Amino acid sequence: MVSELLHQENKKIILETEVKPSELFVSASPHAVDKAMKTSRKIDEAKIKRLLNELE
Repeated sequence: MVSELLHQENKKIILETEVKPSELFVSASPHAVDKAMKTSRKIDEAKIKRLLNELE
């Protein structure tokens, strides 16, 4: 679990984490990455098409 401390200084929020950057990354098979990227592209394309249709 990521533990975060929030501090507010002059209307800026600074996030500090106790998790090392190396612990934030996971490994995945190339197949899993490809599948995730294709899904993401489809969602992005659908959003772009919707926005373009709204502009017409």
